[in-house]
Amino acid sequence: MQDTAADPPLQEAQQARGCPPLEGEVAQKPMRIRVSWRRPAHMLHFSLHHALLNLVTLGLYHPFGKAELRRVLWQAVRINDVPLRYTGTGRELFAGFLVMLGPFTLIAALWHGFVRASSGNDPWLAALWGIPAAIAGFWIRALALHLAWAFRLRRTRWCHIGGGLSGNALAYANAYLITGLVVLLSLGLAWPWRQVRLRKMLVDGMHFGGVRFALNADWRALLPRFLPLWLTGVPALACGIWLISDLAQTRSLLATLAQPSALALALALLVLLPALLSYKAEEINVLVNGTRIGPLTLHMTMTPRSMFHLFLKRAVKMLLSFGVLAPMVLADVLGILVTHLNVKGKIMPAALKPHEETGEAPGEGLASLLHIDGL
Repeated sequence: MQDTAADPPLQEAQQARGCPPLEGEVAQKPMRIRVSWRRPAHMLHFSLHHALLNLVTLGLYHPFGKAELRRVLWQAVRINDVPLRYTGTGRELFAGFLVMLGPFTLIAALWHGFVRASSGNDPWLAALWGIPAAIAGFWIRALALHLAWAFRLRRTRWCHIGGGLSGNALAYANAYLITGLVVLLSLGLAWPWRQVRLRKMLVDGMHFGGVRFALNADWRALLPRFLPLWLTGVPALACGIWLISDLAQTRSLLATLAQPSALALALALLVLLPALLSYKAEEINVLVNGTRIGPLTLHMTMTPRSMFHLFLKRAVKMLLSFGVLAPMVLADVLGILVTHLNVKGKIMPAALKPHEETGEAPGEGLASLLHIDGL
């Protein structure tokens, strides 16, 4: 399987295309940052090619295709007309997957054997043992998420400058678990607080070159959009429980769909969807607008209408293609986010000097094993 890393940067060519000089008198003059999007060509062909190779290789091509997709999408994002570069390879993604597969499979097999031996034929006791397994899975997912962010940032370059993520992945996983418990105890009302809290742990650890990121977002700004979502979500949940109860009694999906509970759930979801899209648009705006990159501030103008178009496009393409067009969908999502993003302020080019990293980037094998996200 072919696996080509991104071409090494040619500094002279980059300088001509807009890369800032990091030394000299010019480096002391403030410059503006412009972010733009150049839609990748042939994404339909890329999606079909990726799906075919995954099918032929029984999924072994997936990490190589993922690395190639990142290179394509990263290059579509332009900062001062210079594309981002992804320097990772599919080989390292595949190696990380294999490294994690063995221990993860062994632990799962040992746990399954323990549950069977301790619960015998008691289904209730077996279900009870599923609670610590679910908590552990929740915690491991958060750990993998932090490691994946760190890996991708360490493999991202713009001109001669790279990104990175400091911070403790274990602390992030613990916070992920604790805030999830708070959301559960609050019946979902603490969700905006949790989103801002977790995002701050990630953003405050990010840097690009010598410039640090910081998040100063107020979770209370999300409440005007979240409370209508929560209030419409309660009847939707009640209708869903009603539908499941009818299904348990009739034991026939077709008969259940003819019950009033199915119509009630459909109506509840129709009310819930606009509230959900409105909240997600505001959540993106609050989190992005609260982010600072050194002296720079970000401004996102996502609207519920933009979210609806994005949702509709994603849903139609994913459903009709049975997931085959996932790379094209990811390009659509990234394109909409970038085109709605503005950077305000100026920065000294000298501040972007490369950041001295110590040690090797953490692996992404756990995230690949758990299929954390499409990227």
